[in-house]
Amino acid sequence: MRLLRELRPLRQALESWHADGTRVSDWRISWTWERGAEVGVKDAEPANVHSPLTMAEGVSARVFIQWSDGQISSRRAERAELARPGELLSSARAARYEDPDAANFLGPQAWPDVPLFSLATASVAEDAPVPLAALLEVAGKLAAAHRFSTYSGTVSAAHRRAGVLTSRGCEAEGESTAFSYYFWFEGQAGEGWTRREIISPEVARGRLAETCDHVRRLGEREAAFAGGALPVLLHPQVAEAFFTTYFLANLSGERIWNRQSAFRIEHFRERALLFREDLSVRLDPLVPYGAGSYRFTSEGLPARRADYLVCGRLASPMLDLKYARRFGLEPVPPPAGIESVIIEAGAMEGPEKILGEMGRGLLVLGVLGLHTQDHTSGEFSLSAPQSLAVGPGRLGGRVRAGLSGNFFECLRSPALRLVRFPGFHMPGLLIPAIVAVD
Repeated sequence: MRLLRELRPLRQALESWHADGTRVSDWRISWTWERGAEVGVKDAEPANVHSPLTMAEGVSARVFIQWSDGQISSRRAERAELARPGELLSSARAARYEDPDAANFLGPQAWPDVPLFSLATASVAEDAPVPLAALLEVAGKLAAAHRFSTYSGTVSAAHRRAGVLTSRGCEAEGESTAFSYYFWFEGQAGEGWTRREIISPEVARGRLAETCDHVRRLGEREAAFAGGALPVLLHPQVAEAFFTTYFLANLSGERIWNRQSAFRIEHFRERALLFREDLSVRLDPLVPYGAGSYRFTSEGLPARRADYLVCGRLASPMLDLKYARRFGLEPVPPPAGIESVIIEAGAMEGPEKILGEMGRGLLVLGVLGLHTQDHTSGEFSLSAPQSLAVGPGRLGGRVRAGLSGNFFECLRSPALRLVRFPGFHMPGLLIPAIVAVD
C-alpha cells in the first residue's frame, strides 16, 4: 500500500535514530490517509467561488516515542514532514517531557471485523461526485418551494484508511468511508447527517423537509407566550450537545484524575446510583456500517462494547492506556461519535405523541452558549432563540426564550422522556426547565 511506503522512512528512522547517547526505546505511529470530495452552496448559489467542488488527498500521522532516558514525545506530522524523518525526530526529541504513565505500547491484538467501507461512497470521493450535486439540488428545490431567500451548506464524501504501528508488533489497519451533508436555511435552522453509504436524495429530502417546516414556523412569532416552569423538548441535535457536554465529557479518565469531572473514580468502583434507575448508557462501536463504529482506537486498542451507566449506576469511565494504568483498571474505549452511544430510559415515543401530551411547552431547535457552561455542576442558563411554542396539541411559532436548570437533575427526574425522531440516532429529550421569554 502506498501509505505504508510513505511511512517506511519514519519507521526505519525510529529503529536507528540516536543522538547524544540517546536512542528510541519504543514508539507508536497512528496514521490516516484520506481522499475526499466536497461541494457547497453559499447564499443560495451552488458551487460558487466560496463553495466550489474541491477534491483533495492527504496523509497525516502522530508519532509517540519513549526515549532511552525514559522521557517521551508526541508529534503530529503531515505528508511533507514524513519525507524528512530525521528532522521530525529531532523536533520531537527537543519537545520531550516526563510522563511515565503515558508510555504504553501495545503488542499484537485481535481486532473485531466491522464493515465500514462502501465502494460506491469511495468512488464519489475519488472521481464521481454526481451524488453530491444531487443533494445540492434537493436542498435548492426545498428552499424554492418554501420561498426561502437563502440557504447554505455542504455535501462531502471521504475514503479513509487508518492504522496503528508500534515497536512491539501492533499492526492495525482499517478502511472506511463517510458521506455527509449539512444545510442551513434562512440563517435560522439546519440539519446534517453522516453515513458510511451514499445518502439518497429521497431520504435526504424527507429529513430536510421537516427542517424547512421548522424554519417556516420560526418566521412566525408566537403571540403572548408566557414563561415559567415548563416541559421542554430538546431536538436531537440539541439533545446531543447537552448530553455530550454534561454526561459524556464527565466520563473522561483524564478529567476524573484531574478533579475536573462531576464524577470520582469511587463512583464507578462503588456503582454509585446517581441518575434515574431506568437510565442506561452504553457504547456499541461494532454496528456494521455504523457512522460511529470503528475497529480500533488511535492507540491500537480493539473496539468493544462497554457500559457507561447501568440502571442509573455509573459503570465505567472512558480510560485510555495512560489513565487505565493510573487507576489500575482495564482500558475502556471512547465513542467515535454519538452514533456509537446507546441511551435508554423507559419506553421511547415519537414526537407527534409527545407534542400532543406536553400541554404548553417548547420545542428547542438550537441554543447559544453551551460551551460557556460549567459541565461539572450540570447547571445551564442558555439563550434559545430558535424555539417553537408547543400546545396544547399544536406546534406553533417562534419563541425567543432563555432556558435554565440543571441537566443532572433532568437525568434524575421522573419527567424525563426519550423521544424517537425518525432518522436520528440520538433521541430527543423531554426535560423540565425554567423558561424565560424575551
